[in-house]
Amino acid sequence: MSFGVPWGFLWLLGWGVVLLLYFLRRRLREEEVSALFLWERVPERPLSFREKLRTLWDILLFLQLLGVGLLAAASAEPTIEHEAPPEAVALVLDASASMDADGLPAEARRIAAEIVRGSTGPWAVIAWANPPRYLVSPTADREEVLRGITRYVPTLGGRAPLGEALEYLVGDWERIVIVTDSPLRGAEGLEVIVLPRPEDLALTTFSLRPQPDGSGYEAFVSVWNGTSRARKVPVTIRAGGYTFREEVTVPPGAERGFAFPYFGPLDVGFVAALETADLFPENDVYYFALGRRAPARVRWIGEEDPFLRAAILASGAAIVDSPPWDLTVAVRVDLPETPPGALLLWGSAVPSLALGEAMEAGAWAAEDPTLARYLDFSNWQEVAVYRTKPPREARVFLRRGDLPAAFLWETAEGKRAAVPLSFGAAREVLLSPDFPLFVHALLARLLPAGVGATYHVGEAVSLPEGAKLVVGDRETEGPWIPTEPGLYEVRFPDGTDSFIAVNLPPKEIRPSEPREEVKPLMMPSRRVGVERSVSSFWKPWGWAFLLVLLLEGTLALRRW
Repeated sequence: MSFGVPWGFLWLLGWGVVLLLYFLRRRLREEEVSALFLWERVPERPLSFREKLRTLWDILLFLQLLGVGLLAAASAEPTIEHEAPPEAVALVLDASASMDADGLPAEARRIAAEIVRGSTGPWAVIAWANPPRYLVSPTADREEVLRGITRYVPTLGGRAPLGEALEYLVGDWERIVIVTDSPLRGAEGLEVIVLPRPEDLALTTFSLRPQPDGSGYEAFVSVWNGTSRARKVPVTIRAGGYTFREEVTVPPGAERGFAFPYFGPLDVGFVAALETADLFPENDVYYFALGRRAPARVRWIGEEDPFLRAAILASGAAIVDSPPWDLTVAVRVDLPETPPGALLLWGSAVPSLALGEAMEAGAWAAEDPTLARYLDFSNWQEVAVYRTKPPREARVFLRRGDLPAAFLWETAEGKRAAVPLSFGAAREVLLSPDFPLFVHALLARLLPAGVGATYHVGEAVSLPEGAKLVVGDRETEGPWIPTEPGLYEVRFPDGTDSFIAVNLPPKEIRPSEPREEVKPLMMPSRRVGVERSVSSFWKPWGWAFLLVLLLEGTLALRRW
């Protein structure tokens, strides 16, 4: 230990002043009295100096001397020197929604502060959110870094790719420490500290989807059990004045769903909630809204297909004979020319896209995340796929083996989607919820987006001209980026209104598995040797002085 201002110990001279005043106040004085019998004990001889000290000693004197000593120690600015390896440390603190679970933010702050105190710097602290941001810009001031760490608070949104966060680190950094709650794949060259997550239950899916026969809708809810035991989870769904309650038993580490028919209103906001209490309540509620959209006008060409027609009608579209059309659906027909506008080729061919032989071999795989989550391919073995050659710019959504089974591309004339499938005898697929959901996913990519529907925190919401979004007690127009989940009302110029639903980003709802592949980084070699750093801790001495002063004053008032 050393002292930055040794002259501060001159305050110890105050001990002499305190003792002098105390002895002067307590010295023996002669007083004339009328009689001596008032005193039961009268010393027969003068007291020695030691006996006088014992008589004069008082707790107040001790507190006063202690206070002067603490004041002297604080004024001398005591410091401690310690050795640490010389290293520049960059801290990347995951600030996505999943880090908001009870206990995780405090643990992240504790770990970051411990790393800073154990290194010599310089340091930088980045909040890994979307977009990333500096909590502390590169600096060699340890106190500034520790203050910045106390400002770390997770958002309710997602996080950008790690590469975007690392772009904030200019120069050489011996250590890059990432504090997160989800493992990272391939994080060579990075120091990743994965915080253990508390046991958690989560709503992973909630939506309304068309009935296979087009007669209405059904609600689908999925629950994930991130605890160590099987749980019977109560779920409540609310839609206006309509309430539905159900219990679903979910094994540990598994996900289970249930569906039920819904015949209530569609122009309201829907809320599903788990009737449980855990350490991450943000993923216990899921919002859904159908939004406000005019029925799409669809032109039908080719063979009749009652299952496809019912799925299109259940998606809110109208099949009409007169223009204008928003979409043309060609069913099992060879068109001599490609119609303009949005086009769905259902087992059909156009001059630029021919169909080959039908194949029934290979495993099914959905490359689209939505289809991968909902489609059950156990009944799809009898569905055949025609050989086709998609355009170079096409995006494939569904495959069977090496054959593309559904893909979409864009041209100057409009969007195109091809489904080179032959369902044939695969009637179980046509009658399952998979089929209308598959059709609905295709139509959602081909038809103009409606006003409303569902969004995620951090995703931009664009409102049509004149529409106003109600956020709390105010209204906003134009683009808007939500920062919290919930149902938000949209008011239109014609006096009608609708809802949009905002939820946590999907990767934040269930963050137990690795979410990102990290490219290896080339780290600079560490510097050899040690450096001395100095930590000042005069503040505790100063606070102790104030505490002693308060205690001495309180005791003196009580005696007075």
